Amino acid sequence: FSHCLNVGLICYIFANWPKLSQEEVELATACGLLHDIGKPFSYQDDEVRHFHGHADVSSNMSVGILNRLGFNSEEIDELTYLIREHDTLIIKEEIESNKELCIKRFSIQFCDALAHNPTKLKKRIEYLVYLSNMLGLDDDTHYVKMLVKE
Repeated sequence: FSHCLNVGLICYIFANWPKLSQEEVELATACGLLHDIGKPFSYQDDEVRHFHGHADVSSNMSVGILNRLGFNSEEIDELTYLIREHDTLIIKEEIESNKELCIKRFSIQFCDALAHNPTKLKKRIEYLVYLSNMLGLDDDTHYVKMLVKE
């Protein structure tokens, strides 16, 4: 639960940096708050804890919550997509198809990473650095540098 709150707060702060509209800040914050709500319903304990399918469960659970909060169907479609895909690697073809949506996915992945212990994120940081370069964010912002210890 605290992880979702942390990601929601980071999304809220992060969304305010590029001077987004209030609506865009609310969308980013809602996505951060809801991205892992399905984990308790997809928990599996082998030798290591797993949450297989948690993104789909989180996305499905979010529909009713977002409806009750007054989000419109277009916003709900986008948010549930971002929640469902928040752990999925972004590939070059997706960037070429819809760069704006990929930047939103990257932003959620970035905020999610900030809410974890950075000493356990080496592969994720490498991926985010690579992805920020593919998205052309390396010149405009310094998102990923916050994850990398100096």
